Amino acid sequence: MSDASFVGLFQNAVLLLGVAFMFDVAASRWRIGKALLWQALIGVALGAVGIAVMLTPWAFGSGIVFDTRSVLIGISGLFFGFLPTAIAVAITAAFRFLQGGTGVWTGVSVILVSGAIGLAWRRFRDRSLTEISWRELYLFGLVVHLAMLGLMLTLPWATALKVLSHIALPVLLIYPAGTAFLGVLMVNRLRRERAKEALSQSENRYRSLFNNSIDAILLTAPDGRILAANPAACRIFGRSEKEICRIGREGIMDSTDPRLPAALEERRRTGRFREELTLFRQDGSRFPGEVSTAVFIDRDGQPKTSMIVRDMTEWKRVETALWKSEYKYRLLADNVSDVIFVLDMNLQYLYVSPSVKSLRGYEPEKVLKQPPVETLTPASWDAAMKSFAEVLELEKSRERDPDITRTLDLEMNRKDGTTVWTEVKLSFIRDEHQQPVAILGVTRDISERRRADEAIVESEEKFRKAFCTIPDSVSINRFEDGLYVSINPGFTRITGYTEEEIIGRTSGEYGIWIRTEDRQRLVAGLKRDGRVSNLEADFRMKSGEVRHGLMSASIIDLKGVPHILNITRNITDRKQAERALRESEEKYRLVVENAEEAILIAQDGTLKYVNPATLALLGYSEEELLSRPFAELIHAGDREKMLEAHAKRMRGEETEPVKQFRALRKDGAVKWADSHAVVIVWNGRAATLNFFTDITERKKAEASLAKSFAQLRSALDATVQAIAVTVETRDPYTAGHQRRVADLSCAIAEEMNLSDTAIDSIRMAAIIHDLGKISVPAEILSKPTRLTDIEFSIMRTHPQSGYDILKNIEFPWPIARMVLEHHERVDGSGYPNGLKKDQSLLESRILAVADTVEAMASHRPYRPGLGIEIALREIETHRGTLYDETVADACLRLFKEKGYQLPGLEFKR
Repeated sequence: MSDASFVGLFQNAVLLLGVAFMFDVAASRWRIGKALLWQALIGVALGAVGIAVMLTPWAFGSGIVFDTRSVLIGISGLFFGFLPTAIAVAITAAFRFLQGGTGVWTGVSVILVSGAIGLAWRRFRDRSLTEISWRELYLFGLVVHLAMLGLMLTLPWATALKVLSHIALPVLLIYPAGTAFLGVLMVNRLRRERAKEALSQSENRYRSLFNNSIDAILLTAPDGRILAANPAACRIFGRSEKEICRIGREGIMDSTDPRLPAALEERRRTGRFREELTLFRQDGSRFPGEVSTAVFIDRDGQPKTSMIVRDMTEWKRVETALWKSEYKYRLLADNVSDVIFVLDMNLQYLYVSPSVKSLRGYEPEKVLKQPPVETLTPASWDAAMKSFAEVLELEKSRERDPDITRTLDLEMNRKDGTTVWTEVKLSFIRDEHQQPVAILGVTRDISERRRADEAIVESEEKFRKAFCTIPDSVSINRFEDGLYVSINPGFTRITGYTEEEIIGRTSGEYGIWIRTEDRQRLVAGLKRDGRVSNLEADFRMKSGEVRHGLMSASIIDLKGVPHILNITRNITDRKQAERALRESEEKYRLVVENAEEAILIAQDGTLKYVNPATLALLGYSEEELLSRPFAELIHAGDREKMLEAHAKRMRGEETEPVKQFRALRKDGAVKWADSHAVVIVWNGRAATLNFFTDITERKKAEASLAKSFAQLRSALDATVQAIAVTVETRDPYTAGHQRRVADLSCAIAEEMNLSDTAIDSIRMAAIIHDLGKISVPAEILSKPTRLTDIEFSIMRTHPQSGYDILKNIEFPWPIARMVLEHHERVDGSGYPNGLKKDQSLLESRILAVADTVEAMASHRPYRPGLGIEIALREIETHRGTLYDETVADACLRLFKEKGYQLPGLEFKR
């Protein structure tokens, strides 16, 4: 290679450094893909540099020249992109074509291939150009110039071999290194530009944060000087940035705050602190602020601090309000009579209200440590777990209801070993994503309700009477289709529909429900919980009138078919009164003054207001009542309990909702009244609003009914005694037999702890158990010798005869059946029907034992008495075969252990 060639290469290198400068300028003014005109100008400049490079070539031979155009065009494709490279390729290729010579097409090909390799390398590399290394750049240069050397083969073969033998080594030594050098210069510039851009963006972001933050941001020095403040700081402190910088930390922060020295010490020690401190506004008012500060070193190496101040005034107000609200609800939960509890999702107690002690006898702290499985009886625990599992399954399904509640009747264990029935209402406590995180429960003692339910089951007659006499509308509907199967008179009185019109029809046929969605809510609640309470709805009466009802309903089982028991109270008047109260004070007064109930307000022992019904009830004028002590209007026998209830009510203690008492009229007459009272505020002080309902006539009716019942019972007893006397007149040899059997039967029943009602039924049946002997000829009854088989068969008909006489009499108990079965035996050997133990009544089996003992011990026309000892031996021998073993044991205990004696017959133990 000649000196001229080296001079050409040197000139080419200088021109390529110009390309690096051009990229430096382009990178500072142009973002690739954003300015096509600028890209075009860069392409023209690159083409001009290419022409300049080709004007200082290394000439190998005629028409065959070498220069650094391949380096230029390859780097252009890699760093400048498609448009500048395409323009530069077009310009340099055109100039090389104009130069002509033997290698013209080879030269043009080198230009095109170098540009294509640069563009392809740019297109297919994965990372940014700022991450390209010098090794990759060297490899890129090696690829470009290997391609260039390969294109030499497009020359005539002899020329190509000569060219390659002379230039291959210089090209591979110099050109890739030059490519790498130029590329490194451009990558470094690109990195500087990207770093500058990132720094600018970062500064813009932090400046935007500084200017738009809702919290105050201050740039301070460790000595307390404030160097900058954002707009939020100016707003919070009520000062301009200049003022804040002038007064410094001492001007905005309460230096007397005891928390400040500790916070500054923490910053000195750790370089940061976060504390709630007291700060000043421009008007001198103090406010709480959460202050966060950190020390940093600025670009000059000086320590600075950033301080962020959050105004806590509103948060403190909300916190105080929340605390008050929490206190109120905690107070409510801790003092409510129902037991409120919270379980986690693992069924462990998190909270239980103090009322649990009155319900179960345990202190709340003890309950919190108890597993819930120890709270319930096994059966109730199984029911609760089954319901819990069902709800959890619903949570996973599309039918998930965030507001779902379950009401369960559960039997709980008490500390004293007894149990108590409760109604437990359960619902989920949910997080912000509506996922259950805990279980809220409210437990109510329903022991009284359970006992009432059991009493209803025991006596269908009592239920029927209640069903028929209750003033509310009561109906029983088939759950499946709503078909009416029974209604009470209250239903007819309220709706106007008779039993004949409604039974076998549905409410839909008559359009009784005004809104179908109300019935849908009823059905949904019954399906979910088995009962619905206090559902308000509008109903259409037969007359077309619309009335408002308060309905409670539950699912009951009738012969294996689910039915709905509905009790609906007509609250139309109450709803209208409520509406009137909301609409106008004057209408309220009108309702009160025309109410049938006596309404009065008592305060400080005297009456402050009475309505006309009160005047009518007590017979006083308004002036007289308002001047009299309230206690003087109460009968002396009721005064103490009423005043005690009033005192409890005023102290906020729970009292009976309704009390009955005797009120004294002005004329001295006594009126019975139901009293219901609530505490109200009257003229700024506590008072009681009292409602008195005159029940005097009801009391008289109750007394009359009780007297009539006693008379009927007395008449029934007298009738039975008369029948017994008739039998004894017919059979004088068995005189007193039925009375002694009655005495012994009742004694056995008492020994067996039967109810008073059962004992009464046994006494009545025993007194007339031989009534059927009326149909037996007198000569058989009084025959002094043993009866023949025919005579005995006639005698054995007396139980059936007695039954036939009594079967159509409506006794309160199965008297006729007891008479029929008193000669049956537990092994089926008795008469008249050969019944076995479980086929006969217990009362009948008691009569059988008593009748046997008395008959054997007493004299008969055909034999003398055998004595008590033989009679008891008969019972003892055949207990369990002829006689019920439980009844027999009770009879034996009476005589052998408790000294029982049949009248006129002595038993020696």
